[in-house]
Amino acid sequence: MTGEPLVSILVPVYGVEQYIERCARSLFEQSYTNLEYVFVNDCTPDRSMEVLEKVMEDYPRRKGQMHIFSHLENRGLAAVRNTLLEHCHGTFLTHVDSDDWIERDAVEQMMSKQREHDADIVTGMRRTYTADGVEEEKNSGAGLDKEAYLLAFLKPTLRWFVTNRLIRTSLYKDHGIEWVEGIDFNEDFLVMAQLLYYARRIGVVESFTYHYERRNENSYMDKLAHSWNHQEQVVRSHQLIAAFYSDKEPILKEASQRLTIRQYRDMMWLALENDNREGYDQIMRLLGTFPSEYESEIGWDNKLKKWLENHYHLARWTLPLRRLHGRLGKLKD
Repeated sequence: MTGEPLVSILVPVYGVEQYIERCARSLFEQSYTNLEYVFVNDCTPDRSMEVLEKVMEDYPRRKGQMHIFSHLENRGLAAVRNTLLEHCHGTFLTHVDSDDWIERDAVEQMMSKQREHDADIVTGMRRTYTADGVEEEKNSGAGLDKEAYLLAFLKPTLRWFVTNRLIRTSLYKDHGIEWVEGIDFNEDFLVMAQLLYYARRIGVVESFTYHYERRNENSYMDKLAHSWNHQEQVVRSHQLIAAFYSDKEPILKEASQRLTIRQYRDMMWLALENDNREGYDQIMRLLGTFPSEYESEIGWDNKLKKWLENHYHLARWTLPLRRLHGRLGKLKD
């Protein structure tokens, strides 16, 4: 077609030697034609870039659409996404992680929905692949207006990934939205919380467009997922989200506060499970900064429960009961 808006596909590259061929072929075989591809190599320690260059030879018509950049040192995912954004030229963009892959008509489907609603953000549905099998994301947010969608996002009952979305590039550039270097976990949530606020209209493709690979042990996410450093990044991202919404509509400010509390409570229990006294103390200090009206959200409407949870060794003593309650809940489901 002529007159199609340019769409930039932005791809970070790190530790994906086994996966990048599948990803690249799904990108180069897109049915939508007016594309540019931007790859950033974050000093990957394997042969990912060699594999990519070999795959490119099978798609000579795409070579003029390709842009490859390399960091001189490993800087992390947030820095990579900033570099990708800096070098894209599309009216719209979409993020694809290089161990994932997309349906061959994914961009075409999202652009069709974009035109239908004049949407600033369009979201598809995804399948997630783990060692335990395949999970299909059903909760797409279809039928929600923008405020309802944003409130669902802040609960969150909607997925917060930046991938599997078509995004109007000007949302980033007009509002100065970028990733914060040093926050490489939960960085999606921080950015999407801002993008969704500024979007005028949101569209949803009610079919599967994205395949999310969770079996890559070398991914950015796997490197961080089990470390307390990851938890500290989550804290920082939630603090920045709360700061962003601090002067926004009261209903959104309230939702962001409650979201942060739920996240901190999960982190408190993780610190207890890992016998991490320093992490526990850090989270308890943060929970103590919330006004008394949030105590029921924290779970401290019961005075005995509050007292127990505010004493490290006593809280550790309650862990077996909590695990049992969790197992019973799963059996009930």
